[in-house]
Amino acid sequence: MLSVLKYNGIEIAKNVEFARTTLSQSLGLMFRKKIPTGYSMIFFLKKPSAVNVHMLFVFFPIDVIFLDENKKIKGFSRLKPWVGYKAMEDIKYVLEMKAGTIDTFHLSAGGKWNLMMYEHKRNIMTLTGKLTEGSVLFEKQAVEELYNKGYYGRPKGDILEVSLTESAYLFYMGKIKVEFKGKEIDFKGFSLKRHHY
Repeated sequence: MLSVLKYNGIEIAKNVEFARTTLSQSLGLMFRKKIPTGYSMIFFLKKPSAVNVHMLFVFFPIDVIFLDENKKIKGFSRLKPWVGYKAMEDIKYVLEMKAGTIDTFHLSAGGKWNLMMYEHKRNIMTLTGKLTEGSVLFEKQAVEELYNKGYYGRPKGDILEVSLTESAYLFYMGKIKVEFKGKEIDFKGFSLKRHHY
């Protein structure tokens, strides 16, 4: 499924990531190196609520847009790395995007957003990494799938080194598998070995 985010009919993002679970919403963009132009993380709340967005462990500035249940803009803000904070009430959706999006597309209160989802035929690959002391190591394909598309990990030649914290999130979300000493382990096994390190 491919998703395209539009504002007043204009395409704003086609690299869309969804934060629906408590874990994914708690992590948000924490620990990422950066995000690309045309990217958006969308937080779905169960019902209109008071929300607050913090920038602890977010290493780059972002634009945050708050929408009501009709997907209209109620407010927005540019947040600085580490210290940024913004709270609003009666919010159903939160969009986190690359800094500069608000100015580039002249966003304004009341503007309407649309999320279009359609089938996109492609092979969905689950990458397998090897658990080592302090990180999970992936082969060359992961540089494209995890680093270039999501800015997870740190490339080292043809190897991608992903921190245990990032790996835990990716594992939980079903984006990776992990092996330890040649055998695939489940999330519980990964968590136990992660805390051992």
